[in-house]
Amino acid sequence: MPPAKTLRDAFNALRPDEPISPEDPEGFYVPRPPGQGIDNLKAWLEADDAPFSKLLFSGHRGGGKTTELSRLAHELEASYFVVRYSIDMVRDITDIDLLLSMASQLINTATEHAISAQDTLVDNLLHWSAGTVIEPKLTDLIEHLDSLLDDISTRSDSDVLFIIDGIDKVTPRAFQDLFVHTTTLLLPQGKVVYTMPYDFQFAQEVREVGGAFSAAPFTLPNIQVHARDGSAYKPGQDYLAEVLLKRIDAMLLSSGTKEKLVAFSGGVVRELICLARDACLRASLDSPGVSVAERHVLAAASEVQNAFSATLTLDDYRELATVARDNNRLFTPSPAKERLTRNQSLLLYLDEHNRVWCDVHPLVLPLLEQRLELVNP
Repeated sequence: MPPAKTLRDAFNALRPDEPISPEDPEGFYVPRPPGQGIDNLKAWLEADDAPFSKLLFSGHRGGGKTTELSRLAHELEASYFVVRYSIDMVRDITDIDLLLSMASQLINTATEHAISAQDTLVDNLLHWSAGTVIEPKLTDLIEHLDSLLDDISTRSDSDVLFIIDGIDKVTPRAFQDLFVHTTTLLLPQGKVVYTMPYDFQFAQEVREVGGAFSAAPFTLPNIQVHARDGSAYKPGQDYLAEVLLKRIDAMLLSSGTKEKLVAFSGGVVRELICLARDACLRASLDSPGVSVAERHVLAAASEVQNAFSATLTLDDYRELATVARDNNRLFTPSPAKERLTRNQSLLLYLDEHNRVWCDVHPLVLPLLEQRLELVNP
């Protein structure tokens, strides 16, 4: 698909919630810079010969998790019978809901591959889920799922790998009920990659149960626009610029606007797309024939700043000021920082040594500077 050449087409090409498929060579997919993707998760799954590993995968909201998981599923199809799906429309999902969804999606994926599971195995699950079983037990559900997993694995001659997206969008209480208060989701006899909210991987209760999983949580970092020492990180800037220019023609962007959009995004792909989309809309309102000018980008950025300004508290600004003054920038978990990570006023990255570091969102920095007299101790 060629880049959009009109502002109207650009607005429609810049869809922040539309997953990108790496299977489409003419699409919008751009490979991430080295060390900024999920190559470590892919390598782990390719090397792992344990049959029932359970893994957690996290990343900032809007950072490209769905797109990268789609790529992962595509590239592992030669090694696994991959069942990839999302539960992002369910906010308060339970462990039973998730187990039943695994069974349903396994059957659906098998059918797509012209594989028919044993009727009795499917019937057992249907009877359990329909409530026609007297005193249904969770252990019975897991046993039925395991029997189905074994059957599909045998028929496909591959280990089954579930990649379950959208769990990072459930409520905090639902996530704790799924992974902290019970070990049910560790029991199915198949490999599973579960997504999780980014900030939750640093929570004390999650760290305490992390040893029950097969490895430490894997992370999709935000794209570095600059390195931890403040120097420009050109691979990250080039990647974000290419993400933009895959969608819209460079002729629609006045001089310097592409660079501003990249800088204002903070390396969050969805933020980049949203800012560019808003700027294109504003430019089209000026005149359908004009290009995106600096004023349009600044106006789009102001909308994001207004949203931050409406939610950040005095204590938040104090915490953000502490981060901004810290030349080290290495991330040390705390409840305050976890909250700021959740609302994305604080962004997390990985440096060249795989260390997590943090920085204030670039569009929050001006707000912070305006309130320095409030946040100074």
